[in-house]
Amino acid sequence: MRRGFTLIELIVSIGILLILITLTSINYFSVYPRANLAAAEDVLIADLKTVQSNAMFGGGDAIWDTFISNLPHDITLTTTLVNNQLTFLHGSGEIANYTPGQDTITLTNGMSSRTLRFNQFGAIIGD
Repeated sequence: MRRGFTLIELIVSIGILLILITLTSINYFSVYPRANLAAAEDVLIADLKTVQSNAMFGGGDAIWDTFISNLPHDITLTTTLVNNQLTFLHGSGEIANYTPGQDTITLTNGMSSRTLRFNQFGAIIGD
């Protein structure tokens, strides 16, 4: 009785393994940008809520600016905010000088983007 594998069996096994690796890597590379964008959105929302909480319970108004959030290098942040910042009022946490239409922050990563829109109370009302 012979022991081991024939050359054909090894070639077929390696071929199947390569196909599985290819399918897995394609799936990984399509999911990564969306996951990275979602993680950046979570960081941005947490930063905004922290600044708003500081205004509500701290000693005065608090300002969020575009450079405050530590986002990955491949994420682009654009806003329609006046001076690219939000000022939350002391006590209430409302947005100072709120103007409808100047209330969005957009995160972009290649072909994907996420937009956050705020109401006068600083709540996120859409994406």
